[in-house]
Amino acid sequence: MLAARRDRAGAARMGGSAPGMLGEVQEHMRSGNTPAPPGSLVAPEGVVPVIRRSLVLAAAVASLALLLTTTFSAGPVGAVSAGSAGGRPAGTPPLARPGVIPAGPTVRMSPAQAGRAARRCASWASKAGFANNGPSGHLVVAVAIALAESSCDPRACLNDTTHRECTPWGTRHSHDSIDRGAWQINSHYWPNVSNNCAYDGLCAARTAYRLVSADGTYFKAWTTYIKGIYKRYLPAARAAVRSLRTGTLTSAHSGMCAAYPRDRRGAQVRLARCGSASNDQMWTMSRAKLHTRRGLCLAAQNHRSGPVILERCSGRWRQQWWGRAAFSLYNRGAHRCLTDPGSSVRPGHPLSVGHCLRGRDKSWYRP
Repeated sequence: MLAARRDRAGAARMGGSAPGMLGEVQEHMRSGNTPAPPGSLVAPEGVVPVIRRSLVLAAAVASLALLLTTTFSAGPVGAVSAGSAGGRPAGTPPLARPGVIPAGPTVRMSPAQAGRAARRCASWASKAGFANNGPSGHLVVAVAIALAESSCDPRACLNDTTHRECTPWGTRHSHDSIDRGAWQINSHYWPNVSNNCAYDGLCAARTAYRLVSADGTYFKAWTTYIKGIYKRYLPAARAAVRSLRTGTLTSAHSGMCAAYPRDRRGAQVRLARCGSASNDQMWTMSRAKLHTRRGLCLAAQNHRSGPVILERCSGRWRQQWWGRAAFSLYNRGAHRCLTDPGSSVRPGHPLSVGHCLRGRDKSWYRP
């Protein structure tokens, strides 16, 4: 009697009466199916049990929560750099705090002095890896920031603690916060950067590229950039970058650089992330030829569409590259233009020459 009451009470708690449960079980057995285990409910065909509906609903809510968490935690694509497609590459330093480098010493330059200083910084910044990707590109901005911060003076010094200008030798053993060199590398924020490096133009440019600007794509660490002060120096910076004969060969489509992983004859030229191996991305323009560091020349392999390779420099027209409209590079021997086939953004993708139809995959910023 007590057991029967417990059965009826349990059935009532599950949402149905005991006779209803027995009827469902008997019907299930008459249909030829395996009898349901004692105490279980058998739902009519086409009806999802209440317990299963709860599980499905819980799974849907969990999936929606995971989707929302992933979406908002990832942040907007390309928030770090205009050319990046997704997060930052593994192993890159964390982003510097915006405005961590205040405006540097008072800048006083004549136009002639600004021109000489800009050419000096353009050479350092280009060798450090800043991509020459247009009149408002990374290399131009880096040069303009150095002009605004220090007149591109490698010995510039500002004591942030006392708010006074200083000298490199007078602050060698100081515990104050010191902004050092052409790009004003702060001694407290980057204590591992030695004074010898911070006050050396090329070493400071490499530090500004790698540590401060996240491989030449992030400039908010400098107050002169946040406040727009650097824009006053853009004309001088652009003129200096235009005068360069050595620098990167940068795709206007992907923002990536033409690189030669092996500087030897027959090596194919491929796309690479600018600055990832900057020594293998430096090209010198001379008489319509693009020379590598070891003096080899960029050439079309065939007199038609095909890959581009490195060759010993000669008088062949396949080694001559002429600038045309929309920043295209026309190969005189192949009668084709330098092309990023398929408009790829994948590092390691080989470059080629193709028909000179106007398109961003055929636009290049050259030294």
